[in-house]
Amino acid sequence: MRNLWGLMTKFSVLPTNEDFRKLSDYQIDLMIYSMNEDAREIELARKGLTVDSEYYDTSFEDEVWNRDAGDWEVLKPGHDPDKIAQQVAELTKKEDLKNLASKFDSLDEYNAYLAAGGKTERETEVEQHINRQLALAEEKAKRLTALSGKGKLVDDAVEAGERATLPDLDKEAIDKSIALFNQTNYDDDDDFTTI
Repeated sequence: MRNLWGLMTKFSVLPTNEDFRKLSDYQIDLMIYSMNEDAREIELARKGLTVDSEYYDTSFEDEVWNRDAGDWEVLKPGHDPDKIAQQVAELTKKEDLKNLASKFDSLDEYNAYLAAGGKTERETEVEQHINRQLALAEEKAKRLTALSGKGKLVDDAVEAGERATLPDLDKEAIDKSIALFNQTNYDDDDDFTTI
């Protein structure tokens, strides 16, 4: 029943739709199987895997992915860390080894780097974005200052061509707007009809 509801939701049809009612069991099974495969592909993509990676270890989900941080062991019983390090070294290119040597030696060193005022990559990206936006704002301010002359206030949206100047509002215009807003005669309100 839940699968049929999923199909109706996916294709935006009601259970009374004749085309939907004429579907055979095989057609329904095919659509449900396809939707399940789509969901599996989305889940694999979320985990950074490709659809063609059929060598996916499903035990990883239970042992690592679905557990809290620090609630799982990196090495399983029987794994030899020296052997794993040797395999990684054999598979790693010499260039990558040089790059790895320049990285942080340990988590403690990285934490010390952060404690000393170091920034994460994301913080650096955000700071660079803010600096670019500030530079653009300063450039815009310089252009506006050159356009407007000294000591004169300007509406930079108008000078930049983002909007046209609006006429000044007086008390009469404001009172008229308030009266239109508060009107009780709904016949004049853009063909709006009270039900």
